[in-house]
Amino acid sequence: MIETASLESARPLSPVPKYSVAICSKGTIVIRRSIGTIAGGVAREAVAAAVVLPVLEEVALARLSALRSREPWKRGDGRSAVFELSETLRGYLGRRLGFEALDLTSDELLRELRGRSLPGLDLAALGDELAWEDLVKFAKADAQASECLSAIDLAEAVVRRTAKAPPPAPGGPPAAAEAAP
Repeated sequence: MIETASLESARPLSPVPKYSVAICSKGTIVIRRSIGTIAGGVAREAVAAAVVLPVLEEVALARLSALRSREPWKRGDGRSAVFELSETLRGYLGRRLGFEALDLTSDELLRELRGRSLPGLDLAALGDELAWEDLVKFAKADAQASECLSAIDLAEAVVRRTAKAPPPAPGGPPAAAEAAP
């Protein structure tokens, strides 16, 4: 037989803490925990953690800067530089717009970007860049130092131009991506 307790005999539960999260400028995340009330019904809150997360743009630009500094093309490894460059730019665009860009082909990526709005994104220039990257990555074309540096310049420009744009509205209707002036 299963025993049940009446509500009258049950001991009161401890207050369940409530948490709130605020994202502040420069990616700072503050997590607050409501730990009950004091006299007069004023809620007491304790800051449980303050974490500073780098902004997407900062991460992408740092990776591109590190790639430029390492200069793998000077050691005959331009192809790996193009792989890293591609992963950085695709990862940035995917996270910025809320989709998994790393697993898409270049054509699929461009199609996805055409269906979204990101002011400052020049799809024609990006398409040319992706075509060159594909030649290096899959047809094993040579990646000269000047080409690698130009590709890094273009990727940095894409990140800087699109970083200024407001983030896309979640759940809003997709619009065509805009070409840079």
